[in-house]
Amino acid sequence: MIAKAAHPALCAGVLALATAGCRYPAALSFEGDGRPIAVGASAPLALGYESCGHETLLPYNLCIGNDVREMKSITVADPAVLAVVEPWQLDHVLVRATAAGQTEVMFDFVDAHGEQHTHSATIQTRAVDRVGLDAECQGELSPQPAALPAGSQQGLLLELRSGDVLLAGTGLVPLEPGALTLLLDRTGYDAERGLQRVFFELPAAATDSAIHSSVDPQFAFQVEVYEPSVVDGLRLLPLAPGPFAAQDQYGYVPIDFAVTTHGRPVCRFDVTHWPVTAVVETPEICPEFKSSLGRSAPGLVVQMRRPGICRVTASIEGTDFTAELLLEVVEPQRG
Repeated sequence: MIAKAAHPALCAGVLALATAGCRYPAALSFEGDGRPIAVGASAPLALGYESCGHETLLPYNLCIGNDVREMKSITVADPAVLAVVEPWQLDHVLVRATAAGQTEVMFDFVDAHGEQHTHSATIQTRAVDRVGLDAECQGELSPQPAALPAGSQQGLLLELRSGDVLLAGTGLVPLEPGALTLLLDRTGYDAERGLQRVFFELPAAATDSAIHSSVDPQFAFQVEVYEPSVVDGLRLLPLAPGPFAAQDQYGYVPIDFAVTTHGRPVCRFDVTHWPVTAVVETPEICPEFKSSLGRSAPGLVVQMRRPGICRVTASIEGTDFTAELLLEVVEPQRG
């Protein structure tokens, strides 16, 4: 789904660039998602010039940038496969896949220098026949059923596939939610994962249920809805067990907070009902890194700086639930 137009005539040499300026320092590019679009879903197609100086050996201060200033027309060769559903806005157009196939999209536009161009890209579309849901619970937390707190609203990542091919697109949610309520108005796009995040409202009382799909008869995502009264502990779970190599600039290790129900850790819990306070007791070895690294699960990230034992403790206010985590940090191997 990615195609690039050839460079227009570039300036002849650095001397010419320095005196006259190169009006086309980088290639024009069309950026899709890199995946076929799911039939019934929508996806943005962006068209623009790459950053000044990219893919050239020219110093940045000798480049004069370019952009798409006015979109004259967008033509879909086979409108039975792809339809434009929203007009050009700033740098993209929104399209919807209407049938499985392949078609060419042609852009006629005026650039920042007033010159008119035509650019085209080939788009593939495929029908969805497999789906997947991800509760983003790591390690011990990942097996189904996914334990979710009663009465809450929870977002799960939705994968749309054609066979083994992961598809792009939003606005298509072929799910049958069982005892849960599907909140389509909250569905959005998770740019970090490149997937739709679909929200559900959980029943107010404990129950077992399953989410099914109208396009994938074999799919069943098991859900265990639990009530606060069954929470009986707190755990700290690292993304990996270690040991970890000490590093000056990297070595980030996410640590998930998890409550336990019947002694089993679950990653989805109401953080307002169960507010976790965590403390890094050995900041000289593993100081807390003030970023979530794009993770949505409640927790913290530490940075392994020096060899020793990294110690993290946690507690839940108003309860006697506490947890301790000890992680070994070792000298890095020298090549």
